[in-house]
Amino acid sequence: MQALKKRIGEFLVEEGLVTAQQVQHALEVQKKRSGRLAKILMDLGYLKEKSLLELLGSIPGIASIELQRCEIEPQ
Repeated sequence: MQALKKRIGEFLVEEGLVTAQQVQHALEVQKKRSGRLAKILMDLGYLKEKSLLELLGSIPGIASIELQRCEIEPQ
């Protein structure tokens, strides 16, 4: 459960996906327009969605699934 107490910006910097300066810039943008930090980082071009999803899937206690790889049977 300790992993879930970290903020997403910390995880992203630790994994080398963004820099601390990019997170700081995104936080400044977030104050002006609100929204989720990861989305703002993606909007600014600092972070790719696939990288975020891979990171989230590696955090204990957070599950992820790529629906494009799943086949859903029609009812």
